[in-house]
Amino acid sequence: VCKDDNTKNDGYIPLFLTEELMLIKSEALYWKGDKTGSREWTVKAVEKSFERFNCNPKYTGNYLKDVAYLPETDFNIGHIMRQKYVFTTGNLDGYASLQL
Repeated sequence: VCKDDNTKNDGYIPLFLTEELMLIKSEALYWKGDKTGSREWTVKAVEKSFERFNCNPKYTGNYLKDVAYLPETDFNIGHIMRQKYVFTTGNLDGYASLQL
């Protein structure tokens, strides 16, 4: 077993962020037809991202309530992909996902 600082969960360069994995689950739920569950996991991913960067709750609350970003009705795959783009800027996985 390799014991290396770069393979720990809190390593300097993550392979996947927790919020990226949450969005993968969200996308899977969306394609299975569970848009409510998909939106819930997308919101959880956004909250986790805000937590990671210690964002001001004043602004995070406004973002989470903004129907342009996370609508409760007419939620679609585009909303998930936009959040994925925000989370993975500078990461090849995010770029590859958006090439579809």
